[in-house]
Amino acid sequence: MQDRHSLRDLTIIYQQTDKLTPRPTNARTHSKKQIEQIAQAIRRFGFTNPILIDQDNGVIAGHGRLAAAKRIGLSRVPTVRLADMTEAENPRLCHCRQQACGERRLGQAAAGP
Repeated sequence: MQDRHSLRDLTIIYQQTDKLTPRPTNARTHSKKQIEQIAQAIRRFGFTNPILIDQDNGVIAGHGRLAAAKRIGLSRVPTVRLADMTEAENPRLCHCRQQACGERRLGQAAAGP
């Protein structure tokens, strides 16, 4: 049996950057250097990873991409709305993504090669 999230159809929606609200409880922060690196990647390769947002345009994942997009003057960014996720599920998704990507919470160093 599949749960309600298993095989959802995802739609890319281009949103105005000033209409997206970063989540104040986001555990991951990005240094100015990281934002610039993300901005350089967007300039070079385009926006290849949409920002995940909730039903109210709150950013679930992609805070660094949003900051980088604003830094280079993009007025619109690709987003995927995960409107059926509950407020309790949003941090769990972020935690799972961080573990899968080898990302760490504030103050933790990433494991070396």
